[in-house]
Amino acid sequence: MEENEKLKERKESTEPIEKIEIKETEKTEMLEEVNQERTEIHTEPLEGTSISKVEPQSSLDGALPRMQLMILAQEKLNKSIEVMNKSNTAQNQLAETMRQIAAAGERVAQVFSPIAQQMATQMQVISPIVQQITTQVQQTISPIAQQMAIQIQTLSSVFNSVGAIGQRMLETLNSFNFQERLLDLRELAKRAEETTLNFKTIVIELGFPPHDFIPIYSMRRVIQLYEEKGIEYTRRFLERYMCMFVYDKETLIEIHDSWQQAEWLEKRLPIIDTVIEGHFNGYYMLTVPTILGQIEGVLVEGILKLEAVDPDVKIKYEHQKNFLGQFLLGSKSSFSFDEQIEEFYLKTVLANFDRGKEVGSDLSRHAILHGEDVNYGTKINSLKGILVFDYLFDKLNEAYKDIEKSKLEVKRQKEIAQSKKRARNASGKKPKGHRKTGNG
Repeated sequence: MEENEKLKERKESTEPIEKIEIKETEKTEMLEEVNQERTEIHTEPLEGTSISKVEPQSSLDGALPRMQLMILAQEKLNKSIEVMNKSNTAQNQLAETMRQIAAAGERVAQVFSPIAQQMATQMQVISPIVQQITTQVQQTISPIAQQMAIQIQTLSSVFNSVGAIGQRMLETLNSFNFQERLLDLRELAKRAEETTLNFKTIVIELGFPPHDFIPIYSMRRVIQLYEEKGIEYTRRFLERYMCMFVYDKETLIEIHDSWQQAEWLEKRLPIIDTVIEGHFNGYYMLTVPTILGQIEGVLVEGILKLEAVDPDVKIKYEHQKNFLGQFLLGSKSSFSFDEQIEEFYLKTVLANFDRGKEVGSDLSRHAILHGEDVNYGTKINSLKGILVFDYLFDKLNEAYKDIEKSKLEVKRQKEIAQSKKRARNASGKKPKGHRKTGNG
């Protein structure tokens, strides 16, 4: 009991001064009310001069209300004390909560303080880098932006110019007679076709293989000389003209460069490189037999790769002839030299010879490789071999771009040729292209 009273006194001692004053005031007022009631009881005026008989019942009746008031006042006081106790408990709980929050805040601060310090340190390191990057980006973009502005101005000027040019072109086109111009173009094409056809005939008679590098004006010059000066003069002119002007060193290097781009020709490159180098240095005795061997080599390789014959078949003249005529050199265009190259290869390069007799071809592979022809080592013969090799190279290179498609075309052409052969045999006609078997 004493401990409770001491605890109560201790709690009351912790109350704020303002609340204590309020409580003391309430107690004083209540005591004043009680004392006043007591004074009124003792100081009530007497109704008479004589002392009346005091009745016990009346005294009790007056005292009971006062006692009830005192009990009520005491209850109010107890309730106020209870409220103050609860208030003290709530204040203590609030204070404890605040202390816990403060402690948690200190722990959070202890955790985050090193992180904040580290972030501040990193920002000090990063800040110069960011500044440097920003400076570099500005230095890089600024010239680009300036250049773009210049380009935009230029394009604007170009568009303005194009607009003016377009207007002039429109005015010019409106003044054209298209029908007349088309007739002129048709006439030019017709003349070019006639020139090419005439040149084809003459160039084979001159014993020279035509090539795609020959310009149209050179063809016209050859035709003119042939008509005016005859075949021998034209032959001498053609040989010098082709070697010195049309197929000079620069042009031959360009042709050679195209060979080096073909993977399928890689194993032959050391040989044909030597041919070109030897041609530039005048070693025609070496270049002519070498290039003739490579011509036949790539042709036979193409026959096998495109399955024109079975792998175990020995390739002969007829196989080469059929492969050239049916597939590789089968174009019939007026501007194509396929037929002329085929004829030059079959009649000049593969020409037969009889020992002890004059060789009918100045570039006979058989006569040269069998040692019969000893006068083959000329610049024009070396050039002829290079041009035939390059023409066949272009055709094979095109066929190898889609080798499966080329195989199907070879097969189709073989079936057509066999069908024609059966038809000839049924009619009793002899096949064309019969060739006398020779040496080699």
